Amino acid sequence: MRTRRRTSSSRRSAAPRRLRCPLRSTDGVRVAIAQRTLGRDEIARNDALATLAPFVALALVLLVALHLILRHMFGPLKALAAHVDTRPEHDLSALSDEALPREIAPFVVAINRLLSRVERTLAAQRRFVTDATHELRLPLTALSVQAERLDAVELSAQARDRLDALRPWLRACARCSISC
Repeated sequence: MRTRRRTSSSRRSAAPRRLRCPLRSTDGVRVAIAQRTLGRDEIARNDALATLAPFVALALVLLVALHLILRHMFGPLKALAAHVDTRPEHDLSALSDEALPREIAPFVVAINRLLSRVERTLAAQRRFVTDATHELRLPLTALSVQAERLDAVELSAQARDRLDALRPWLRACARCSISC
């Protein structure tokens, strides 16, 4: 096999050449074939890009499709959220679970149970306030009657001042119990 020798001046001026020399053997004779690796590298790079390009394009198409599918799937949930945002605060009626993805339905059912419990709690509080108002009316009425009876009785100046200070408070309590 013959090799070319380079001189020292040619080494400095030209870039070193890379060669690939596979040995082939046919009928006992060895044959060496040299080929520049630059051409082979370029072919390999082009083949890799040609193979990778469809995968990148497919990934982009899949991302766009996934985005559109998710937007379509969560559209009813977004509409439900807008509906809940526009409801008045005293509206504790159940939310509709129609046209929602079945994965979200248990969440809506749980919210409906919570709204039902809140409604029962508010009703109990209203009953308590109503009962407490009725229970306070009788003693306040009795106190007002007693204060009116004291007008007919001879009282000291100090007792009369105390009675006069008590009257506005009794009138305010009477107005409060009437409005409840």
